[in-house]
Amino acid sequence: MFSISQAALFKQQYPKPQVRVINLALKDFGRPTVKYADGSSQIVRFLSFGVINYGKNIDLLIEAACNLYEEGIRNFKVSINGKCDNWNFYQSKMRYPEIFECNIRLIENAEIPDLFASAHYFVQPYRIVTQSGALKVAFNYNRPVIVTNMPGFTDEVKEGINGFIFEPNDVKGLERIMKHTILHHSDIYDNLVAKMSDHTRENYSNEAIGRKYISMFEELNQSN
Repeated sequence: MFSISQAALFKQQYPKPQVRVINLALKDFGRPTVKYADGSSQIVRFLSFGVINYGKNIDLLIEAACNLYEEGIRNFKVSINGKCDNWNFYQSKMRYPEIFECNIRLIENAEIPDLFASAHYFVQPYRIVTQSGALKVAFNYNRPVIVTNMPGFTDEVKEGINGFIFEPNDVKGLERIMKHTILHHSDIYDNLVAKMSDHTRENYSNEAIGRKYISMFEELNQSN
């Protein structure tokens, strides 16, 4: 299985088989053509990427951003990218359109590298998740994530190493994380990215994943 939580669900239904958990490989869409955003940036960019629907809870991100702006927090943007069938619902919640960069359409694969490289944080305030392919895109481009406290995320997101975690549907919790990352950006960001890079290399590189598959097949061969 690709995640601890999915393996646990499988074992509940089928307790006898042996189960191995091996991380899903990173999703690489090529090299970006823009410079990676870093700790020297004057504007902190929070990225939302993927099809926009109820389960993604993007309205929570919009609400958190507007609340921070009303609090007097500046120097940040929220970039929302993806296809949406009811965009008017989300657009109506943007009390301060100037802090949002919206690209509401199907995003081509060739656009993905620059989209992630130009952002600082990938935000997934989901209501529902099993396992996230988009998370592996963020890991591939070494962009720290901000996610809800759900097993599909917390199996792989380590607080303060490759991202931050808040409780589901907790707008204040999301605001606290965003505010912290904005106010302390130059002090924390580059160090966070360095820790994330080390963690990703140790757990998601082709070599690390390959070793786990080799170990699994060797164990099967010995048992037979």
